[in-house]
Amino acid sequence: MPRRECQNHEPSLRRVTFRSASPKPPGRNFVVENRTTIRHKTPSTTIRDVPPFSVQTRQKNTKAEGLPRSRSQSVDQKTTSDYKNFKSYYENGMLPIRISYRSKAETIWTGNPAEFTSEQLTKIIKMLVVGLPLTEPPYRMIAYNAFNYLLNMPVDPEILLDTMSDIVTALRKCLESTDDSKKHEGIDLTMKLTKIPPCAFALVGYYRRLLPPLRKMRYGGFNGFLPPSNGNLDYSIDLLLKTLEETGGPHAFINIKYVLPTYQSQTKS
Repeated sequence: MPRRECQNHEPSLRRVTFRSASPKPPGRNFVVENRTTIRHKTPSTTIRDVPPFSVQTRQKNTKAEGLPRSRSQSVDQKTTSDYKNFKSYYENGMLPIRISYRSKAETIWTGNPAEFTSEQLTKIIKMLVVGLPLTEPPYRMIAYNAFNYLLNMPVDPEILLDTMSDIVTALRKCLESTDDSKKHEGIDLTMKLTKIPPCAFALVGYYRRLLPPLRKMRYGGFNGFLPPSNGNLDYSIDLLLKTLEETGGPHAFINIKYVLPTYQSQTKS
């Protein structure tokens, strides 16, 4: 078999182009220039968002927050929602209470509250406090009379402690009402709540949620506007704060003072 001779093929040469680096300017030291730039660079500041029309807007590096895009729910809208809910509770028979029209309109229980279980009383209290801020009859009478009855009976304090958050929310709405008689009802129920020792101590932690409405009525300080005076309401507010200070323990006064800076102690030290 004839032997084939290997043919030597030279590899094809590709044309490679080399780009020369741009010449550096003579006498230029990049290290020194970078150090100078970093050293003299203006530090970046963090802008904080603060509430509009507040003292914080005068501070440096602050920006007032804009108005919310969605309108917050007003007190009237919340009251309307409470009205619908409480009306539904009553008309659907979820509350063991009915109205008697014999001699005068009054509320009667369809069952003995003393025989209710703790779970039943907890559920009833949570429904009743929804109606406490209402001013529409007859639901105003139903909620106030029924809750007042439960506070006067020997109910387990643990039940009230479990529902304290709901109770305080309802009492604050009463104090925010434009109806002075509703404010008196809220003050009256709060004072009855302080007669129960565990509840009186537990209320101290809720002062910052409960007491702010009193700034507009009594202890807001002079800001160029004098609210209309109401002697009976002022007396009731003073009596309420004195009772809270006396029954709330050693930390009651400082918590009242935090919410109402112009308040002065009314108890003997």
